[in-house]
Amino acid sequence: MEKRIGIDNNIGSAHMVLGRGLKSSRYLFAGRASEMIIECGFMEAMDFLQTKHIVCQGLDGFRFLRPVKKGDTILITSTVVQVGKSSVGVYMAIYLAPERIKTAEGL
Repeated sequence: MEKRIGIDNNIGSAHMVLGRGLKSSRYLFAGRASEMIIECGFMEAMDFLQTKHIVCQGLDGFRFLRPVKKGDTILITSTVVQVGKSSVGVYMAIYLAPERIKTAEGL
């Protein structure tokens, strides 16, 4: 199979928010949301670079725009927005499904 280095496939994933990912206020815990959004960003970077040998430098400007409740289905999207000699910047967002209302975003 031919390698497709440098092609942005806009990786995404869907998750149902369950009780184990909630904080006491019954909303999605920020740590769980960070875990899911970083995982999606990793998949995007690995697909873009066609390698599994990458490291996450950080999550910049991760903002929560509205709460996510138990039972909600969320869509997480990622897309490459910056490419350097030794780095790739990936924009990631979380949306409520099926309305596609943005609930969080980060780079």
